[in-house]
Amino acid sequence: TFTSYLHHPENIKHLNNAEINPHGRRVALGVGTGVGLKDGVLFTNGDFWLGTNEMGHIGVTAPPLTDKIHYERHQELIRFLRSESILAEDEPLTFEKLLAGPGIVRIHAFFDRDAKNKSAEEVGSLVREGHAKETLATFAWYLGLLVGTVQLTFMPDGGIWLTGGVILNHMELFDHPDFYHGIESSPTYLKLRQEFPLGVLCGTDHAFMGGAYYASRRLL
Repeated sequence: TFTSYLHHPENIKHLNNAEINPHGRRVALGVGTGVGLKDGVLFTNGDFWLGTNEMGHIGVTAPPLTDKIHYERHQELIRFLRSESILAEDEPLTFEKLLAGPGIVRIHAFFDRDAKNKSAEEVGSLVREGHAKETLATFAWYLGLLVGTVQLTFMPDGGIWLTGGVILNHMELFDHPDFYHGIESSPTYLKLRQEFPLGVLCGTDHAFMGGAYYASRRLL
């Protein structure tokens, strides 16, 4: 996010109209085989500061503005995961369990118990083809909940920039209202958070560009 990549419209799917604070804290949030992020701040001299963070193992809780339907679904999903021994009796539910790797299979099996042996690719195809609407809605809500959690944790006025294999394979998530319902389920500082940029890094070469830029700054 510190390179010119961010300024080319074809590389970014903007999810709101907020302006980027060029020297605000930015968060790159990846959802793929795991859930991880990196936050950083760009300095006026072109250098930057990078944080060291762990995100995927943060626990999922029902936020204050969860409506009845989403709250009951959340509770039933936890009970299902425990009944299938995906979660131990005293083990907390984390974002990584639901969003990364086989997470989408676990969510889909909650609605279709015969589908628990399907692969993530098979379930992903069902979602993209419109044959798993409940799975899409549930996944979108938890992804929105993760974004809201990251907003509250980092208050990133430089924006949250989503990427990763799961994200890039399911761009339909960002057309679903439950994604935004998930973000808005945590009301704290919501008006301020709506002023933070939110977007998707659509290409696959930004990691190489970012690595090269990082190396160039360190070698100078």
